[in-house]
Amino acid sequence: MNRVSWRAHGLARTAELLLRVPCRSISALLLVLGLTTGCSMLVESDREQCKKDEDCGKFESSYGYTCVENFCTQKPMCTVDTDCTARGAAFEGSTCGVDQICKPMCTIDEECTARGGDYAKSSCVDQVCKIDPTWACVGKPRPPIPAGSGPYQVKLHTQDLVNSSPMANVITKVCTKLDVECAAPLEMGVTDASGDVTVSIRAAFSGYILFTRAEPAIMPTLFFINPPVDRDMDAPPTQIASPQVAALIAGRAGAGITLDPTRGLILLAGLDCLGVAKPGLTFKAETTADKVVPFYSVGGLPSSSALETDITGYGGFINAPAGVLSIAATLQAENKALGSVSVLVKAGAMTITRFSPLGT
Repeated sequence: MNRVSWRAHGLARTAELLLRVPCRSISALLLVLGLTTGCSMLVESDREQCKKDEDCGKFESSYGYTCVENFCTQKPMCTVDTDCTARGAAFEGSTCGVDQICKPMCTIDEECTARGGDYAKSSCVDQVCKIDPTWACVGKPRPPIPAGSGPYQVKLHTQDLVNSSPMANVITKVCTKLDVECAAPLEMGVTDASGDVTVSIRAAFSGYILFTRAEPAIMPTLFFINPPVDRDMDAPPTQIASPQVAALIAGRAGAGITLDPTRGLILLAGLDCLGVAKPGLTFKAETTADKVVPFYSVGGLPSSSALETDITGYGGFINAPAGVLSIAATLQAENKALGSVSVLVKAGAMTITRFSPLGT
């Protein structure tokens, strides 16, 4: 609803008030102003206009008339704020004023930013404060997965970490998080020549996909789908490395850094609420173990001296301790905590996941 429409509601209310004024009073007012007019232009006369609400049907109004003291009186537009918001998208965020007219949420940006909190960086669009969706999902609960839904068909794509070529003949297992060795996979498959395989995943699944291949050898890779699967989907490509490339990642991250065969390598992709890779993120592993080396991608190469993600959103940890590990993310410039993910780390293996506050 535009500004003219909002003003029109005010004018309608003013006209309604005039209808309640006796004809002789209106005429006297016009004489004082030096004007003359027939009273019938405003009201029929001083006689009764109605005895019941149905008698007011001849008066047109977007929210109707009611019979009060034998006069047709326009019903108030609202009595509580929910009367306004219930009118639809055009009244989003509106409030009920003392004159019982719905007031728009805003007319200028400053009225939005003054609200603080989620509105600190919002703007006024069509008289509604619009929140920047980039991080709007932070701290909000994930939408529940409907009961009885699933299983879902998930198409997995495997690629070589170095050149993004498809990885064929990779054994794929769907594993629960507690099954560290994936001794009892829920499902198994093998990637085709395009590096793809489709697996069935139950609703609310929080485990991982294990990729292995003996020849040519790859580093065993645990892929955690985040956020949890809630529909049939194409999963983001899983980039798999050979043991030699994994060692190279450690060496490129900083002088003297080598892979500890009793520990694991973690690769992370940091995303915003829209699923877009974001710079300026930091990752913290909740562990007291020593020799854990955090790193971030800089120009496509890992660096242990970098302090936050670049535009690729990539980061990770070298020599993470084996076991379940919680990783927290922060938007550094605003010191905004974005939440955490929990993953499984295995000795001599690579763990991959995306960090997304709520997913997309």
